[in-house]
Amino acid sequence: MSQRAINVIRNIPRSRTNIGLAGVMDVEILAESYLHIGSGEELVLKKDTLKEFIKNIKDIKNIKDIDKLRKIDIFEERMQFNLYKSIPIIPGSSIKGNIRARLELSFKSKNEKIRSCFIRSRAPLRGRVPVGRQGWRHFEIWKDVLFENRGMPCDLTRMDKVCLICDIFGTTGLRSLVEFGDFYGLNVNLIPLNLDYGMKIYAVEPGSKFHGKINFFNLEESDLGLLMIGMRVGKSVLLGRLKYRKEISGYVFGRIKYLINSIRLLNESRGLKIDELSIEPGEKIETQKLTMLIEKLKDHTLKKYNGEILDIDEVNRIEQLQD
Repeated sequence: MSQRAINVIRNIPRSRTNIGLAGVMDVEILAESYLHIGSGEELVLKKDTLKEFIKNIKDIKNIKDIDKLRKIDIFEERMQFNLYKSIPIIPGSSIKGNIRARLELSFKSKNEKIRSCFIRSRAPLRGRVPVGRQGWRHFEIWKDVLFENRGMPCDLTRMDKVCLICDIFGTTGLRSLVEFGDFYGLNVNLIPLNLDYGMKIYAVEPGSKFHGKINFFNLEESDLGLLMIGMRVGKSVLLGRLKYRKEISGYVFGRIKYLINSIRLLNESRGLKIDELSIEPGEKIETQKLTMLIEKLKDHTLKKYNGEILDIDEVNRIEQLQD
């Protein structure tokens, strides 16, 4: 395959002061595998050696005993999970980046035009990424669009128009219409894992749940549908460290599901209407009505952007890869 020049469709961004269609999503992230979301290594206490240290400190009688204590290594470098006041969290910025990137990659060109730039500027690929080279798994998942040259990313300090995804999620000089709060893992245990290649991390176990809110304003019904498509609500997607590996040291990482528990429109919002389904300002929907709404929003969006959105099952594609 060769590089292709694609024209990004850009328009004047919509108002950031109008409320329009606005509300709050109550969302859960379910870890279907081990999950690690973190930044850098930290010194942490080794539980076993700490016990040894405490036991021996009671027997200190002279300087030689102190020297023995100094030789007990009670710390190790281990990649910590993101924490807030000792509670594991997935930062809202990580969730936003995850959903946004999936939407950017899910849009494909139609008649040599496309509705999304790549917000992270990079040179389009000129050839296949060989197996074993850095990024080859990412390439195998998203190769349908990685040869597209979408030009410079949107930047409202240098342009007066932006693509659809930048209008929704924001860009330089433009506030996002969707705000992602941090997701908190209450009653979630962090497990120390020693992996191949000397990797030591803290991860959460399969079955762990994180809870948070996604706020939105001045969206259209089709924009809400894009959010559902970007999350692949109720279906497995990839998130976090080691997500592109089938497994490492016998552990699988980075498989999650986004689950929406409820959507509530603000009192100041306009009403939402799609087909025969309507939601009034201030109304909160959940259970069966919510499931129906999610499906209708996705269908509405796919019809509006007919033939422009790929439905990529990234987890299945990873499973099918031969290392």
